[in-house]
Amino acid sequence: AGPSVGALFAPLNLDYGRWRVDEFTAPGYFVGLLCVAMMVACYLTFNPSDGYAKPFQGHKLERRLSHSLASPSIGASPRTNVVRRTTQRRPDAVGLAVCLGAFFAHFYSFAIQETITTPFVTARYGWSQRRVDTLFAGVSVLSLVTSVLVAELSNRWSDYDLLVLSLVLGFAGSLVLLDPPLWPAQLGEARFLAGFALITVAFPFGRNVALATFSKVLGPCDQGEWMGLMFVVGALPRCLGPS
Repeated sequence: AGPSVGALFAPLNLDYGRWRVDEFTAPGYFVGLLCVAMMVACYLTFNPSDGYAKPFQGHKLERRLSHSLASPSIGASPRTNVVRRTTQRRPDAVGLAVCLGAFFAHFYSFAIQETITTPFVTARYGWSQRRVDTLFAGVSVLSLVTSVLVAELSNRWSDYDLLVLSLVLGFAGSLVLLDPPLWPAQLGEARFLAGFALITVAFPFGRNVALATFSKVLGPCDQGEWMGLMFVVGALPRCLGPS
């Protein structure tokens, strides 16, 4: 939904001395303010020395979390239980590699999509910035609907089926966006929108399901470092893709 925020600022055209607020600069200012608000919220909410949220005494949420995170072994520390469970079962290396590969593929398609879409449609189709912002606003709605659909399908389909579906959708979207010789004609707006939509739908499927499957393959172990590795893999496409 992030890129769609630009559509809200499209009508702005304000000057405050050396500061200019318009459809190009307003999203940057907005993200900057949002980051400051998030830093303040993190400082007020989390205690870095303890590594968990500051307690809300008597709060219903605190009691629920305390119950759900209770140690399975009475009298043993949580760390002891983690070590004990880790020694019982090692995660499947092949399964982890497949999840990381799928995660990388989806983030690579997404990175290319969000990076070159604006200059591409501006150069080839002559779109205005407002029309580009409207496209991303529509994409945010499509992503939201897809996320809800994933939650519903997860009750009926296996994670394997959803992950394969996401890769098929992403591959199909990439094929649709190819120029000749695969297609007899140049990439028109209709075919561009169809491929763009397929890749947009594939990303929520792939990201959410790959994360969930990765966690399940890891099993009951200390997953923090592994999840960090996964998001590092997801960040690589932004380094390797177009700039």
